[in-house]
Amino acid sequence: MTDPLEVAPVPPNPPDAKATPPKAINIRYLGFKDVDGKRQYSLQAQRGLETNQYTVSIELAAFSKKHALLQDGPDICYQKLRELSAVELHPSGDVEVTEGELAAYKETHSRTPRRTFSSPAPEAAVPAEPQRGVEERPEV
Repeated sequence: MTDPLEVAPVPPNPPDAKATPPKAINIRYLGFKDVDGKRQYSLQAQRGLETNQYTVSIELAAFSKKHALLQDGPDICYQKLRELSAVELHPSGDVEVTEGELAAYKETHSRTPRRTFSSPAPEAAVPAEPQRGVEERPEV
């Protein structure tokens, strides 16, 4: 008779083997004000029972230089804060949006030009008709 194969018990995964996903973050836009050449956006972030307040700033010159649109300001700040707090809630305080981050936002959120009712529809290319009375001769 043969002995049955012995199988060693598999140890359970240690608690740190797989990191538990972070709790969802809730970010709320509270408003803005213009101070010292910057537009300062007030936001509040909450993850679980922890709540923090933030002031996220964008240079006003960035808006006049077309690096960003004023209406995109709150979303730019939301994205910045969400990125900072992806794993752990970033400590309360002031956060600056850099020109590089504005350029990256503009690239990933480019808009297609809207056609209005007053603008003509693009015409399809139509082959030109030969002029009347002018005979086309093949080149020799």
